[in-house]
Amino acid sequence: MYETISTLPQTVYIGIGTVIAAFVAGLISVVNTTISKENKISEFRQAWSEAIIDEVSTYISLVSKIHVSWLTSRSKGISGATFLESEVNTIREMQALQHKITLRLHEEKHAKIIEHLKRIDLIICNNNIEQKEADLEHLIESLSSDTKTTIKQEWIKVKLGEIHFIWLRRIGYFLSVSLASLIFSTCLLYIYFMIKQG
Repeated sequence: MYETISTLPQTVYIGIGTVIAAFVAGLISVVNTTISKENKISEFRQAWSEAIIDEVSTYISLVSKIHVSWLTSRSKGISGATFLESEVNTIREMQALQHKITLRLHEEKHAKIIEHLKRIDLIICNNNIEQKEADLEHLIESLSSDTKTTIKQEWIKVKLGEIHFIWLRRIGYFLSVSLASLIFSTCLLYIYFMIKQG
């Protein structure tokens, strides 16, 4: 067997080296592309999370402002219709934010948050704050809590990475160990035959 290996022309070794180098370069290219894509996805997730936090917190502030204004109006004996007229700009701003938040969310995945937004809107726009004051306070707390849970889940995804990236890491690790083992055993085999020859 050694005689067969030693009689191979030098060009064969160069060819094998070229193939191995091309394989390693291709592997590095795939890994770099995947890492770059993963980083971009993480940036988008982070921007999405920050936008949701900003919009939901502003939305809750507007709802709280309307609630406090309603309490003040009620103590002054102002009617519900008059109150709604006085808060029309705040309500429009609240509804614009509601639609913006809803458009950012996945219909099934974030159904609870979307439902909270709809119910809050119904209570305020139908002038039901007095009858549903406890519901409104509960909905605000639930909206805040569910938003925190959603953001936490997104941060976990950013931290762990996308599924295909996780698998690529595992495959890359396996291939790296396999390639290192192959190179190491080839070197040992070469040394063994060199010692045996001479």
